[in-house]
Amino acid sequence: MFNNGLSNVKGIMFDCYKTLIDIKTNESSIETYKPLSNWLMYHGVKIYPADLMNEYKWRCKEEIERCWERHAELKVEDIFAKIVRQNASWPVSVSSRSEKEAVNGLQQIDKHDAE
Repeated sequence: MFNNGLSNVKGIMFDCYKTLIDIKTNESSIETYKPLSNWLMYHGVKIYPADLMNEYKWRCKEEIERCWERHAELKVEDIFAKIVRQNASWPVSVSSRSEKEAVNGLQQIDKHDAE
């Protein structure tokens, strides 16, 4: 399968939470949200960069305050999925099993929020 000396590689680990690698993203800069907003708009999610930044920060803060853990881990994919659904121009399609599980989880979160 591999002809470049990687035939013994069984897996590759990637870590986004700064425990193995250090990725610096300035979540307080509008410049971080501009390309994401453009990409989302291309896919039918109309949200301007400033609105995306404010909504993301607000939802993260809300999630941290709701959690009982001292150093809670946020599931940013759930936060972004909620923002996407809220701002979608058309219904968000669910094609893979993991996406269906994510949507089901988000529906449970929405039910909890409504209570």
